[in-house]
Amino acid sequence: MVSCANRFVDQKGVIPTAVELTEYLLDVVGKELPTTRGDEKRAYNFGGKRLTNSRFKERYTAYLSQG
Repeated sequence: MVSCANRFVDQKGVIPTAVELTEYLLDVVGKELPTTRGDEKRAYNFGGKRLTNSRFKERYTAYLSQG
């Protein structure tokens, strides 16, 4: 997730919001790695690895604090 957020920054020159990062992961990265939203929008599946919304928020917050 961090590497994808860094790619977003490299491409667009700004830190993504959580919504922007989610869209980027599903749209752009999903073309390279099977990425889907599942469980009635409560989780994501990135190449077979499940990430819940709560874990996504935790990781996103941790990403922002690294800056």
